[in-house]
Amino acid sequence: MQTIDERPTYQGNEQEQKPERSKRQPFHRELQEKTIEAIRNNDAPWQKDISETFHNRPFNPSSGKQYEGANMVNLALRKEQDPRWLTMWQVNQLDNGKGRVTPGSVPAAMVFYTMQRSEPRIDGYGNPVIGRDGKQVVDKVRLSKPTLEQRYLFPAKAVRDADKVLGPLEPRPEPDRAEGMNRIRTMIAASGLEVVHRDKVTPHYDQFGDKIVMNPPESYPSRDDYDKQLMYHVIESTRHQDRLNRYTGPNGTENRTREDLRVKVAAWMVSQEVGVQIGTPGSDHALTNDYVALLEKGEYEMMRISRDAAQAKDMVMGLEQKLELQQENQVEREDRLERDGPELVDAAMPTESLPGMDVMEPEAELAVALEKVGLGLEGRDVVLDGGTHVVGNGSYTARLDGATAEAIVERATGEKVEVATTGVILTDNSVGTQKEKAHAKRQERQQVMEKGMDKEQGKDRDMTMPPPDAGKARSAGRSRGMSR
Repeated sequence: MQTIDERPTYQGNEQEQKPERSKRQPFHRELQEKTIEAIRNNDAPWQKDISETFHNRPFNPSSGKQYEGANMVNLALRKEQDPRWLTMWQVNQLDNGKGRVTPGSVPAAMVFYTMQRSEPRIDGYGNPVIGRDGKQVVDKVRLSKPTLEQRYLFPAKAVRDADKVLGPLEPRPEPDRAEGMNRIRTMIAASGLEVVHRDKVTPHYDQFGDKIVMNPPESYPSRDDYDKQLMYHVIESTRHQDRLNRYTGPNGTENRTREDLRVKVAAWMVSQEVGVQIGTPGSDHALTNDYVALLEKGEYEMMRISRDAAQAKDMVMGLEQKLELQQENQVEREDRLERDGPELVDAAMPTESLPGMDVMEPEAELAVALEKVGLGLEGRDVVLDGGTHVVGNGSYTARLDGATAEAIVERATGEKVEVATTGVILTDNSVGTQKEKAHAKRQERQQVMEKGMDKEQGKDRDMTMPPPDAGKARSAGRSRGMSR
């Protein structure tokens, strides 16, 4: 007898191909159980060499797209020799609408985000609206926010007469190892991370210094081995607060165990992209019990880990495109130099490239921007931690985004203003001019604000920030509203 926790089986008849909802296995639980089983047996995809899993990456033969994230992990855990997976609807469209699923086939769950929902149409009396085909009309309703939905996928072997209907599986082309290593080195270079070499050290990523600590290259069997190990720690570096900001803790803690598993899964995902093994398969066998304990504690744990791993993979793969874009821009500039000459090219260059000008740091430029909107920092430094900081006649919340910074300023009147740095270069004279203009503008605003507050008979006073002596007033037994 099938229990609620068992995956449904399908029994051939089209009307009976959909199991009762109460007997469907939720995606997160299926992923959790399969992962725990695989880790206990040291048989998870990321615990194997890429040569064993590269050709079995799950994909959809109808769309030609490969499955990503948690869906990729869940399908790979099924270890099907034929990596083709289809929905029931896609199977039924095969062979001119004659495609069917073999009775007794066990599907795998998948999830995706959607911005619409199907709703049966009803008339003003609450009766279903029937279309010309005799079926109830179904409308697509737009949702206000993305909603996670679950569907079921069937492996190619579950398709009746698969050899005839689907045709033979075309094997994934063998990976070009040299090209894969070049891609790895491109991503390492584009990361811009500092690499420190020390003898007889365990290679690791130092989050506090935002650098990678490695043994010297000559201590590795080959340069490729060195670069593959280095790439693993580039993936690990995505946890930095200026990147994906993943929290981790000391060795032996639950947070560190979670992070170790994230990086292992992310390295496997990147390996699938480049066709080269990143990291050492099986090096985490000693953590088996820790992984299992973590996954058993929370049934959504593996779903979140897969999501985080996919984000890390996307970030490091994006480094490759970043460097390619920089190289394209350099080639374009060289072409323009040959065609137009240095005078015209230099005239068209962005201001940060002009000689004799200094680049302002994001903090300094943001300080000037805050001055311009009338928020005096009173000699304090800009704090880019995402917290709210009260200064002078208002407050600001600022954060760093790569090489630029942005802030939301709340003035004493309650008005909010967004400011951001743009990479503008300012000379010392320019900075002085900006400050003078900001000071004049600030005085202007102060006069307007005071007039407005007089007209409102102090109505805006409740919205202002505490004066510098507010603490002294309270200690003397007087509140702000009662101070004289």
